[in-house]
Amino acid sequence: MKGVENVVAQEGIEVGIVSTITKLNFEELEDLVQFAKNIGADKFYAFNFIPTGRGKNIVDLDLTSKQREEMLNILYEHYHKGDIVCMTTAPQFARICIMSGNMERAPTSHYTFVHQLKER
Repeated sequence: MKGVENVVAQEGIEVGIVSTITKLNFEELEDLVQFAKNIGADKFYAFNFIPTGRGKNIVDLDLTSKQREEMLNILYEHYHKGDIVCMTTAPQFARICIMSGNMERAPTSHYTFVHQLKER
């Protein structure tokens, strides 16, 4: 944590917090985003669980379709508010953003050039 705090304190360095979202931590998504905000991160990334390698043995931990939709909507709410840039490796995120009607904030991948402006 001290290392993250040191980087956050530096001018010109963007900090992102990353978590792979599964059934094990889905209920903690809001807390994870809030944690990223609290430490001063610029971005929060929600990675998809990809059941390869040893992950094949725990494929049942992947989100249900309903949970994934909820995750994407939660991320979009934060992204749209502009208090933290929320991104995901889920390609469906672009659909959520486009369906919101706000084309100015519709990333088409898990990376965006939208910069968070905040005082440090």
